[in-house]
Amino acid sequence: MEKNIKLRPRSRRSRTDLYFCQDCDKPLTDENWTPSQQKYKRYICGPCYTIRQKKYAKSDPNYSEKKKARDKVRIANWSAERKEEERKKLYDGWLKRKYGITLKEYHIFLDNQNNKCAICEATEAGGMGSFHLDHCHNTGEIRGILCQKCNMMLGLASDNIKILNKAIKYLGKEKNIDEFSPISHRIGS
Repeated sequence: MEKNIKLRPRSRRSRTDLYFCQDCDKPLTDENWTPSQQKYKRYICGPCYTIRQKKYAKSDPNYSEKKKARDKVRIANWSAERKEEERKKLYDGWLKRKYGITLKEYHIFLDNQNNKCAICEATEAGGMGSFHLDHCHNTGEIRGILCQKCNMMLGLASDNIKILNKAIKYLGKEKNIDEFSPISHRIGS
């Protein structure tokens, strides 16, 4: 059984010196042809490359394990500075996708709050080590940056002002305290 193989040149140039995708024949531009693909002369557009990689991954049942093993060896050889740089790059990408801000903008928010939690003014974030970006779940608007405890407090109260006011009244019930002030100042008085 003989397969019908269509031979294609690695690249095709038109009179305007454009390169074309070898899968879909669309012109390769900066929008659909990454710098990495340009550097290594991969004449395939981004969408076609993604499709090709998915097909390859499906064809090899051990693809995921092999990739993880390769990545583990590659990352083990990185310096501490490179690991930190990669961590920041991943966090920056996550912030862009989730909240639409960059890591630089996050640090500007934090600097405007004097590197403290917007609620309790703690200087240590707690938890995994970075402050949490608080946002309105309805509008997506960023409200401020919080420590882990304050972020969890708002989350567990479902950002409900009535619940938080009831909690304040509950905490002040013992000494009939109407105005909100930090509990730590009232202990022992």
